[in-house]
Amino acid sequence: MKIIITNKSLAYLGYALLVFKYTMALTAYNLTDEVGHVIVAIALGCLAINIISEKLKGRMVYFFLIMIIVAAMQYIITREDYLIIMVVTVFAIRNLDIKKLIQIYVIIVSLIFVGVVLCSIITRENIFLTKAYRTSVGVETRYTFGFIHPNSLQGAFVSILGGLALRSHSIYDSKIRYLLLEILNIILYSFSGSRTGLLIGTFLILGLWIVKDFKSWTLKKSFYYLSEGIFLFVVIGTILAVRLYKKSALLQAINVILTGRFSLASRYADVYSVNWLGNNLTDSVVTFAVDCGIYQSLIQCGIIVYAFFIIIYMYGIKLLWEKGRAKEIVVVLSFVLYCLAESKFINIFSNIGLLICFIEVMNVYKKREDRNGLYERLHRS
Repeated sequence: MKIIITNKSLAYLGYALLVFKYTMALTAYNLTDEVGHVIVAIALGCLAINIISEKLKGRMVYFFLIMIIVAAMQYIITREDYLIIMVVTVFAIRNLDIKKLIQIYVIIVSLIFVGVVLCSIITRENIFLTKAYRTSVGVETRYTFGFIHPNSLQGAFVSILGGLALRSHSIYDSKIRYLLLEILNIILYSFSGSRTGLLIGTFLILGLWIVKDFKSWTLKKSFYYLSEGIFLFVVIGTILAVRLYKKSALLQAINVILTGRFSLASRYADVYSVNWLGNNLTDSVVTFAVDCGIYQSLIQCGIIVYAFFIIIYMYGIKLLWEKGRAKEIVVVLSFVLYCLAESKFINIFSNIGLLICFIEVMNVYKKREDRNGLYERLHRS
């Protein structure tokens, strides 16, 4: 059988490699730096071929150049190459089938999830996280089943749920299946102890059930305003909570529920200032991890890049609502809420909600350029 390799198939391969790389980083079997660099290089090469083949037109060329320049400046300051990888990826996949991208995401994350859990159980290695400290709980032992942290274990499961919601209509077509998925969510929580993962999984399942049974309401502007309102409340509320945490008894109580997310981020805020182009956290003098992705991204990326992501999220939600795709909006908001406790607010390879928003926005500009190109050809003729 003859195998035909096209620029689009290479782009799919590049995206798959990056999803694999970033998902493996959440496991105890993380790739070595050398292997990771090789995978990124191959992936970027595949993605670049599709960008060159598709030939960016008009404003998209300037948009691409501006984003690359900003990403390069970010790398010089922060020493993080993610933004460069992200820019190349979103421009390379803008002409690909979103359903195939989601299918790739679900397959890779699911295979890694099952493979890592089974490997951990069979080898009896990396099963527990011992002496793990949690605010209001103290030191405890929790199951990781091959992931670097119990939250990563539960987070991978939630990512699969979100991907399945976007890819499959049948898995969420009955209340019994909603119930079964929630039972699986609870069972996994009994091992991981990840309260945030449990709550976000429940929010996702419940939200999907609501928009399915109240479809007519999702078409009204009240649903759109509510969706944008939830997004802004979570983002702005998180930033204010971190900044005002020490002055509010209420925020300190909420912080206990969120197992110290605000307090840890507040300690970060004492060390790093919020500026225009971000901070270098690779040589951090802070010895603890900050899981609050919404605030960590602001510190690391700076105001300019952070504002860009806010626009992508909000414009993406607007475009999804205009197309009547309430299910996708639920997934986007679920992942945004998850970023209260996990560092995936700007990561399109672990945050499928952000990926959807990016593709929706990119498609708008692609269609405009296509129309402009058609107009110019007709005008010349």
